[in-house]
Amino acid sequence: MCVTMVQVSSSNTDGEDPSRRIDAVDKDGMTPLHWAMRLKHEKVAELLLRKGANPNLADKYGETPLHFICQRSHDVDFAEKFFKITDEINRPVEIDAADKAGVTPLHWAVYNKHKKLAKLLLRRGANPNLADMDGQTALHVLSGCYDDDELAANLLLGTGGESNLADKARLIFNGKEINAVFDILCLVTIAFILFHTFFLLKKMYLKNSI
Repeated sequence: MCVTMVQVSSSNTDGEDPSRRIDAVDKDGMTPLHWAMRLKHEKVAELLLRKGANPNLADKYGETPLHFICQRSHDVDFAEKFFKITDEINRPVEIDAADKAGVTPLHWAVYNKHKKLAKLLLRRGANPNLADMDGQTALHVLSGCYDDDELAANLLLGTGGESNLADKARLIFNGKEINAVFDILCLVTIAFILFHTFFLLKKMYLKNSI
């Protein structure tokens, strides 16, 4: 592993394309960037990205470096730096990349209770409605692991904590988005249905438990 890291950062003396060397894969399809993320070598990861490492390459399991960020206990600051660097080098990250089991980075962030990271992914455009091979969305994962009403609301609305409703209201007030009216009505209707369904189920549960 250490030898590989030295090799990819050394000067190119044999005419080989440097991008091929920096993205060299091992028997598991992992690149040096995968390893840097897996081992939490954050400075090495930053160096690799700035040297041209591809942030979207997947290993043999279909996992990208972003999957590893969400699997490990990286803090949200590093995730933000990861996105900042990829934005600077114009290498957009595939935010909804799914591994061979259909699991996305958002699935992992929610499963590992990385609330801030999950909200960051949502702000970056992660789709909370994508399901894995078992039909589980991020909301299913959240419901099966722990209770978090705020994150559940974020997943339902597809936001990272910033109010889509408030944004839509501003557009309506400024007369710039008439479709926003229908969006708000749909969201309010969904919230109403979910609210009453919850209390109906709770009432049935209490009745049956007596």
